Amino acid sequence: MPKILSLPKLGVNMTEAVIVGWTVNEGDYIEKGQTVLEAETDKAVQNIPSILSGVLAKKLVDKGDTVQCQEPIAILTEKGEQLPEDFSVE
Repeated sequence: MPKILSLPKLGVNMTEAVIVGWTVNEGDYIEKGQTVLEAETDKAVQNIPSILSGVLAKKLVDKGDTVQCQEPIAILTEKGEQLPEDFSVE
């Protein structure tokens, strides 16, 4: 079953972040706690860790996008699992 990876809230005052860049590619297996992207928050660039483990099946945000905390940023699947074409984040 696909899982939704959301932008975690890393600080009390963090409400959103601007995506600086991804450190992993679609198809990569990521571990919980592994850095998956860099984002600018409150004028500081931070490494954003994954809160889940799995295969990065689809990125939902791109470099330069502004993302709210807890907003979906990617879809993860299990190894060998295909993302259903009709899978919806909503």
